[in-house]
Amino acid sequence: MSGKAIYQEESEKQIKSRLNKMLAKQSARKAEADELELSIKRQQERLKALEGKEGLLVTEHAMLRYLERVRGIDMVSVQGEMINGEVREQIGHLRSGKFPMPTHNLIVKNARIISVTVNH
Repeated sequence: MSGKAIYQEESEKQIKSRLNKMLAKQSARKAEADELELSIKRQQERLKALEGKEGLLVTEHAMLRYLERVRGIDMVSVQGEMINGEVREQIGHLRSGKFPMPTHNLIVKNARIISVTVNH
């Protein structure tokens, strides 16, 4: 192998490495944009819910506890449905981004699932 071939191979590796980093960054930024869009929608919904009412607001935590305790939904089972081992491993490596599942996407920031979107 000539010196030029080695240089080209190393250069290709560097390019692929930079490309992978850029793609991961892009994925993380898309996830952040999705998260921001969801937060904006939630705030708009909260404001709309307060219009014409006397300030009563049901928090997401309260709704979660209602589903768990009153409706009897097993949240541990739900958590198991949300993520599989392969995606869990990907999240461990990439830490942030949008991770596709068969029926939904996990929006992850700093290795924490912060939102879920539905596949159409």
